[in-house]
Amino acid sequence: MAVRFAHLTDIHLGHRFAEKFGVDSKKNLITVLQDIRLRGITHLAVTGDIAEDEEAPWFFKTIKEYGFQTYITLGNHDNPQAMELHYEHVHAGRYYYKAPSEQACLLFCDSREAYLDEEQLCWLVKEIEASTLPILVFLHHPVLDCDNSFMDRKYALKNRETVRSALQATHKNIHLFCGHYHTTDERSDGNIHQYITPSIFYQIQKYSETLQKDDKPFGYRIIHMVGEILTEIICFS
Repeated sequence: MAVRFAHLTDIHLGHRFAEKFGVDSKKNLITVLQDIRLRGITHLAVTGDIAEDEEAPWFFKTIKEYGFQTYITLGNHDNPQAMELHYEHVHAGRYYYKAPSEQACLLFCDSREAYLDEEQLCWLVKEIEASTLPILVFLHHPVLDCDNSFMDRKYALKNRETVRSALQATHKNIHLFCGHYHTTDERSDGNIHQYITPSIFYQIQKYSETLQKDDKPFGYRIIHMVGEILTEIICFS
């Protein structure tokens, strides 16, 4: 049976740049959630940078009102104590877990501090090697380099080469869904297939020397699990 997920990332509710860039993140999020509901999608994966502390309760209240089954990872702007976490998924201060699914192996990682610690990486590799289902990994930071973009140079996952090597050593096809770079990008390196989903807040110019807002629209990604993994980007002007 086909299953669809909506992948959202980098909502940044309450961020100080909202007024500077003229962005209404709450309005953008409601636009996305309404579109997801109209499409009959019931499952969300949200890969971090969700909200400043004071806006986090609004996010979780709103998601519950729509009735979505929601899985989150933490981003570098997220305070775990402000998030509604399932504490059985907390391991030595990191928030990572496997979500139940008969269609795929769904793994959610914690790169909030811009690296995957050794214990978490060992868990991730073990879960991947044990699975006979399609493997989807969700985390905030990309693992593969995006052509030496601004975000690669300034704010990349600190141990991404270690993570890349560990994932490639599994020899399993891995579909990696992430955000953080505020752009849209898809690329593969061996058995790793990486999908960066656009931010719901604003986009960043890939190759500028400093952080510059891109005029590209906000949006989200739909993941189709139909035996194979297919995706499409939905954008809003």
